[in-house]
Amino acid sequence: MHVSSLHRQFISNPALLTKPLKPGQIVQGKITTIYPDNQAQIQLGNQRIIAQLQASLKLGGNYHFQVQSMDEILVLKVLGEHNNSQSKRSFPLLDQVGLKASKYAVLLMEQLIRDHIPFDKNQLKQAFELLSKRKDKGQAILTLKEMIRFQFPITSAVFEALHAKRTISLTRQMQGLLDFIQKQEEQHAPLLEKQLMQLLRPSANTNLVVQQFLSRALAKQPNLHVLLQHIGFTNNERLNRSNLISNLYGLIIDKGLNIDKAASILNNWEKQLILSKNNPSVFTKGEWQQFKQQVMESFPQLQNINSTGDIAEGRLLDTLKLLQKQDVYSELKDVLLLIQRPNHLPFPKEQFLSLLNQYLHVSGMDYEHGLVNNKLQEASIKGNLLSLLRNSEGIFHERIQQILHGINGIQVQSVMELESSFLQSHLIVPGSKLGFKNDIELNIEGRKTKQGKIDPDHCRILFVLDLMQMKETMIEMHIQNRHIAITVFNNHKKLHELSKSLQPLLKTGLQQMKYTLTSISFKPIENAEDNKQSLDRQVYHTQGVDYKV
Repeated sequence: MHVSSLHRQFISNPALLTKPLKPGQIVQGKITTIYPDNQAQIQLGNQRIIAQLQASLKLGGNYHFQVQSMDEILVLKVLGEHNNSQSKRSFPLLDQVGLKASKYAVLLMEQLIRDHIPFDKNQLKQAFELLSKRKDKGQAILTLKEMIRFQFPITSAVFEALHAKRTISLTRQMQGLLDFIQKQEEQHAPLLEKQLMQLLRPSANTNLVVQQFLSRALAKQPNLHVLLQHIGFTNNERLNRSNLISNLYGLIIDKGLNIDKAASILNNWEKQLILSKNNPSVFTKGEWQQFKQQVMESFPQLQNINSTGDIAEGRLLDTLKLLQKQDVYSELKDVLLLIQRPNHLPFPKEQFLSLLNQYLHVSGMDYEHGLVNNKLQEASIKGNLLSLLRNSEGIFHERIQQILHGINGIQVQSVMELESSFLQSHLIVPGSKLGFKNDIELNIEGRKTKQGKIDPDHCRILFVLDLMQMKETMIEMHIQNRHIAITVFNNHKKLHELSKSLQPLLKTGLQQMKYTLTSISFKPIENAEDNKQSLDRQVYHTQGVDYKV
């Protein structure tokens, strides 16, 4: 099973969270308790309700109900008993609501009933019309089921938006459009090309990446920048990468020996180095040459030691003290990785937040909001696409239309209120800038706070990634009372072993944020579907709780 398909099953599972019933909707339910005066307790998906019925029913029976009213008590009309052995070609429920049965209409109806998704006659009629015009009917059924579940308008525009979002990678759409623009002899969209490159192309500024590393590393090694300057790193835009890589590698590969060398030099010269901060003349010319020769023989990687200035400012003393520390070589190794692979990003949190802010700003996710409130400060990708759409044709027109559908679909499902107390937020971000093959999908659902936000103490978070080495990966986090249980779905056989060294760091990091890591489990993607229902019930199930309407 492809991880993206699994992800869609997780986020669209209607048994998890549903919207309140409305008059005219049809839903399947099971009679669990019968009361006097034609009242009964009915199991609808994961909810139990008390309703007034218009017919005598048998205990344990499965029926199709239509909501008649929701005043003082929920009144349901019985449309018929659900029978699994009935022929699909003569589906009686479709006859009762006056709609023509067809193979795919029946299939859509069955999926709605199976997943306990309420629907009404008008929704079905509009859905069947859209379905009849599609060639990819299997995917279209899934999109229509999603639209009915979340009570979106059953229109062609909404369908195209949600269908594009769920079937086509946003990264591939944008990359395809960028490639098309760049292949044209005349650039018709220079601003759009620039914006797409901002979102899709990794930063190649090695110096900038190292500076980002330094800002974090200096908190642990305050004089690390002095050491890096001594081995060839400068603040200039141009960086002698080959020289710096050679010097870093030389220090790291002989770590144990270098620690001993630094300690030996400090044992001979540390007192004079300390005194020279206040009085550079402590070092005679002969002593300076002797000291310099010993340092250069021990550490040929150190450069620019040509004057007593380094001694007077204490720079060489700081460098030698760092070189006798075990942990500083880990920091140097990270710098080496950055220099060797400029696109390697050491701080996923900061890099992801930076990409996310840039994406929300550049893509035009708030385009309509800015348009209504007259706050369109500058052109966005969506704004540019809408302008180009009017004057484009052929393949260019189709690509623009496709991306617009995808962006619209993401906007439609970015934040949804599932019940009065539950929210769901779904976000798709192009992942190529961070080195991912496809989109980064993030889904968060949970209780709603008084401020109308998702409660970080009680929620579920899904990350969907397509990693370069680990391939398709989905990470599910269940959070209850700030206790976190993590399930990683991936087919890598040694992932559990490889992760052991990182788990203490994860636990410590969560503790700093006042969360407690309770468990981490690893499961192959092929077996994830079998666990889907049990995983869904871990957090938000309401089974066993009666809702009297």
